[in-house]
Order: sequence, then C-alpha cells, then structure tokens
Amino acid sequence: MKTKLKILAEDISDAVVSELPFFLLFILLLSIPAAYGGGGSMDEKHISKVLFVTSLLPAIAYSTLFCLIIKHTHSLVRWILFGGLMCLFLTETYMYVELGGRLSPFSLPIILQTNPQETIEFFHAYFSTSTLIITGLIILAIAITAQFIRNVCNKIKRKQHPLSTYTLIIALTFGLVTTAISFKNKIQRTKAVYPIGFTTIDQLAYSMNAISGHREEINSISQAIDNIKITSINPNPSIIILVIGESYIKYHSNLYGYINNTCPNMAKEKDNGNLFVFDDVISPFASTNFVLKHIFSMKSYNDSTTWKKNALFPAVFKKAGYKVGMFDNQYTRTAGDIWIDYSCTYFLNPRKINDKCFTYRNDKRSKYDGDFIESFSDKFFHDNKSLNIIHLLGQHVGYDKRYPHTKQWERYNAFDVMRSDLNETQAQIIADYDNATYYNDGVICKIFNYFKNDDAIVIYTSDHGEQAYDDSRHLFGRAQAPFHGATIKCLHDIPFVIWCSDTYIKNHPTDIARIKNAMHKPFSNDDIPYLLLDLAGIKSNVSDNTRSVINKKFKRRDRFFINKDKKYNYDKNIEFIRQGKLLLNNIKK
Repeated sequence: MKTKLKILAEDISDAVVSELPFFLLFILLLSIPAAYGGGGSMDEKHISKVLFVTSLLPAIAYSTLFCLIIKHTHSLVRWILFGGLMCLFLTETYMYVELGGRLSPFSLPIILQTNPQETIEFFHAYFSTSTLIITGLIILAIAITAQFIRNVCNKIKRKQHPLSTYTLIIALTFGLVTTAISFKNKIQRTKAVYPIGFTTIDQLAYSMNAISGHREEINSISQAIDNIKITSINPNPSIIILVIGESYIKYHSNLYGYINNTCPNMAKEKDNGNLFVFDDVISPFASTNFVLKHIFSMKSYNDSTTWKKNALFPAVFKKAGYKVGMFDNQYTRTAGDIWIDYSCTYFLNPRKINDKCFTYRNDKRSKYDGDFIESFSDKFFHDNKSLNIIHLLGQHVGYDKRYPHTKQWERYNAFDVMRSDLNETQAQIIADYDNATYYNDGVICKIFNYFKNDDAIVIYTSDHGEQAYDDSRHLFGRAQAPFHGATIKCLHDIPFVIWCSDTYIKNHPTDIARIKNAMHKPFSNDDIPYLLLDLAGIKSNVSDNTRSVINKKFKRRDRFFINKDKKYNYDKNIEFIRQGKLLLNNIKK
C-alpha cells in the first residue's frame, strides 16, 4: 500500500509532467519580471541576473501549484491562469519599459483607479491598432504552441522514476520556504544579506498589502478632523475657488513663454491686471492619486508627519462655517465598501469623511470640462463665506478626447508642427495637446466669468505635468526615464495662477500686494491648503503661515519630488533640471 506521501508525490509529478509546456511557461512569466528590479545600467545587470535566479524556486512552487489545480479542476482553468499571468507579465514589462519600474504601492493604485473609459483612452493613446493585433497574435501563437507540445507529450508514454518525483517535492518545498521568507522580507521592508527576486505574484501581493489599510486611514483622518479647533475667522470673508487641472505641461502655455497662443483668455486677464502668474511652482508627484492626497491633506510632502494623521483642508473650512462645494469631473463619490474603493478620492468618500468636508458634491460627470462647468454652475456657492473646489479632466491623455472637435477648438493639426524628427502621428499628438490646452483656457475663463461679479478669488493649478514629445528622446505621457532635466521639467514644473475679480481687487488691496510679492517665490502645490486658509483668514490648530507662499512668515523649504519611485531634492538639483533642453517652438500658427 502506497504511503500518503508517495501518493502525493506521484500526483504532483504527474500534474507537472502532464502540463510541462505550461509549467515552464508559467515559470518564465513569473520570473522574468523579477529581473526588472535590477535596473538597466551595465553595473546593475548582474543584480538583475541574481534577482531572476533567486525568483526561480518560488516560481517553480507557484507553477507546480497551478498544475495541480489544473489537473483537479477543469481544463479551462489552464487558460484562465495563462491569461492572468500573461496580463501581469505584460503589465510589469510595460511599466519597466515606459516607467523604469515594477508594480509597486505607487503604481498599483493608478491601475486600480483606472475606469473603463480611461483604459480605452490609454490603449488608444499608447498603442496603435497594429501593435495590439501583433501582440495578440504573438500571445495566441505562444498558447497554441504550448498546447501542441502538451498534446505531443501526453501521447508519449512516460515512466516516472521515484528520484525525479522526490526531487520535485524537494524543489517545491524549497520554493515554498523561499517564497515565504522573501515575501516576509518584502512586507516588513527588511534587507536581506543577498538580493532576492520577487515573482509577479509576490510583487502584486506586496503592493496590494501596502495599500490595503484604507479603513485604518479613514478612522485616523476622521479623528484628525474631529480634533480641528478654529481660533479665529476673517470677519470680511470672500468667495474662494480652487481649480485643479490635469496633466498640464507648463511649457505649452504662452503664459510661460510658449510660442503658440494656447491661453489667449488668461493672457488677456493678465494684461487687465486680474491674473497673477507664479513661475516657480512644482508638483512632488507625477500621478493624480498622490497629488490629490497631499493637496487635500494638511500633510506636506517635505514634512515628517504621517499622511493619515493629518486633517483635510475642506473640513477646516466647513468647521469654520463655510459652505464647501466639491465639483469633480474625474471622480464621483464611490458607494460601497471602502475596502474596494481605490478611486483617487477614496479618502473623501466614506460618509464619516464626506459629511465633515462638503456641503455639496456632484454625482455626475461630463465628456468635456466646458459642459461639466455649465451643468453644475447653478450649484456653485456665491456666498461670501464659501469654498468651491473644481477638479477638471484638463489635458488628461488621450488629448484628442479633451476638446470638442469643432472649428472653434481645432486650432492646430499635424501639418502645423515643424519637427522633422517626428512622424505624422506624433505631430498630431502635439497638435491635440495644444488644442486641449487651448480648450482648457476657455474652460478656466468660463469659471472666471461665473464669479466676475462677486468678491471672488480663483487659485488654479495642475496636479502634475506631462510629456508630449517635448525633447529629442520622444517621451510621451508620464514615462519617467532615468533622472533627466527635460523629463523633470515637463512632469513636475506646473502652472500656477491666481485670478481676482474686480471687486476682490478693490476690497482686498493687502492680499493683492501679498500675491504680487509672492509670484517668483518657490512653492509646491502640496502646500496649497495653507495658502487657502491664509486667504480665508482662518486660524486654527492646523494652520501654518510659514507654509503660505503669500504670507510674510513664509519659510522657504527644500522641495522634493518622486522619480521612478525614488525621492529627490528639487532645489538641490535645480540647475541640472533647468538645463534640460526642450523642443517646443515647433508650430507654424
């Protein structure tokens, strides 16, 4: 009578041999991305080899388990597993090629926050139809080949030697132990003596674990909001409007020297004395989720506090008696369990947070920002003690989807772009971006017009920048190439303007003087909450005038930003960044 161990060993061995082509394919799909963690330079490639080799045992363990599952379930499971692993492999490969990194707590939220419309636009922007077809055919060919080899193997009689069976069991055991140890090291962020490679499953699990603490975050933020204490309020408040744009390349605006007149309306407001342009403002992040988390929070990226232990600035305004409206054309409040809410504004969505922050919040979006503003203009608060927060689609990729294709807004086309280094498709992308910027200018001034007869001030910034083939490397979107001045300028230098109505200028001459005095000061958009509280004259236990760029107590601090998941000091690298050469004077009109 066979022992249970021998029966198990033979069952495992038979499962692996029966699925040998897929067993080997699964190992490769799981292990190859481990090498991406070694970096791309010559002196790092030996690390990539080590990471790949050390990921093989866990990959063998996972692949063996998959073969067992296939054997004892339905054959359809084989294709489900193949499809899932292939998607993980392609995702990590794309991120390595375009962003220089793997799945991480920084990148996974971006994927989870992507809705179907954004997914379609992403593939439209980054992949041509022919590329997608070729990729699909290659994947299909791999699957067919693996299935063919499997069928051939199954026709050959195999006599399994006990030694091979037990060898497989030993490899499986070592694989499981290695997986457990390496995953524990990753979760606890401990450093192993020798580098250990992580399979795609380990990397996904680590990233999911790192962002799964939403319930704790919400409870902590709610407690911080409850601890807000208002000490004084400006007796003569005005209307404050914060407008957050999207993916705005500062250097594609004539407000910042661009040759094309993409912002004629704002330029006119500037000439009239109503618009003040700040020229040294950055964003610490090149992703909307991290920007929004820091713009809404009293947490600044360059301070030592924990994000989840900070209050949210709309709650400070609401506790001070303000009406607070939230108008978001990207993310509406997600209903349901916080555990499955990965939207960029997940931390605003639970009722215990939402009700403490907002008087009104929209529940619908529009295809174009101009239509969105018109749809909700009757909901804007015009009381002198009110705050309106507006989050736009702006110039979010794909750019051709961000403006109506009418004669009014199709100002540029591919034939206007004077760049011999670009093909027609790339030239059209630049033209589309400039059209989207031109349309965005119209949207912003539409907001100005809704408040022009009020005592109102509008602060406009973008969450982060973008790239649209702006240098000789032909980078597009938010591809974070190795530390490079041009990339940093495009992704992290952002537009920042303040518009004041005629009534506001008349009623608040001191604030106007403070704004004019601050236009050339270095600033980071994660400190916007302190500027807003300063403008409102709200003093509280969470206020800090040393972080308000217009305040006489403003303290200049080093600004930091993230590039390829690494933190850099912007101000210590400012000369290098400014030397980054951009190719921008490229359109006829």
